[in-house]
Amino acid sequence: MIHLRIIFLAVVGCIFVLAAEATAVGTNVPPPSTVYIIGNGSPDFLGFTNVYLTRRNEKSVALESHLGADHDAGGDILFFQWFDEDKVVSTLPRFTNDYSLGLQTLRVIVSDGVEMLDLQVPIEIVSPLDATRRLRADLELTGVRENIDHLRPLLRLAEKALDHRNWSIGKRRLEHFQRRLPKVIDVETEAGAALVGRWSDAAGDIVQSVRRIRKGDTSPNGYFPGPM
Repeated sequence: MIHLRIIFLAVVGCIFVLAAEATAVGTNVPPPSTVYIIGNGSPDFLGFTNVYLTRRNEKSVALESHLGADHDAGGDILFFQWFDEDKVVSTLPRFTNDYSLGLQTLRVIVSDGVEMLDLQVPIEIVSPLDATRRLRADLELTGVRENIDHLRPLLRLAEKALDHRNWSIGKRRLEHFQRRLPKVIDVETEAGAALVGRWSDAAGDIVQSVRRIRKGDTSPNGYFPGPM
């Protein structure tokens, strides 16, 4: 009787292991759902989602997009369809496209042969001048009245310079703004450190979009990063 029970348990155990393996094999890992965008801007630019800057007074900007890999976490090869409006323009894992000023939609359909995801990411393309105006508006809305009086003039001068396409002057005013931030905002407090980081990052993006590019340097370091 004891031997029979042992054999029965062994058989049941084997069946359970086989069933578990079958379940594991039959479970599909879905394709990745995060779209990574490479460009001069940020997924969170002063509270605005997926904002990217053009260069100087240009009317469009080239952005590169990818989903992190050409296969999913389960090792399955991924298939891509990148769209420009309603037209498929690429089936490669990485995609570069020009986007004009204003609100746009980046769309990609990705499939692992079992599941398919239709990903649509809203993006906004702004000029360096508009980005500077947003930075100044964000400054005014903080309520740190005793401190922003020392910062406001620099942004006004930067805005005026960019409006007249005096790029080097605008760049210098923004860099001065960055240097002055920790001198007038208390970085020892959590709120102050957050403000300095928020405004310095935004100013840095604008500086990158207006700085001079040397002859032959089509993609300088820090501006429109290359493939990861």
